[in-house]
Amino acid sequence: MDNDLLSEAQALDLVYSYMTTEGGVSTTQELLDSGVVPALKGFTVRPGKGL
Repeated sequence: MDNDLLSEAQALDLVYSYMTTEGGVSTTQELLDSGVVPALKGFTVRPGKGL
């Protein structure tokens, strides 16, 4: 297992922290386009199955 990966709890904390700071809801594609995660700038979300 790669030690650079976040645990599920760490990932959720990161998301909740970001959402609280931003004060709004964005789609995944909007987050990618915004450059908030520079390493993911330019990536495109591929549509998938709904729940």
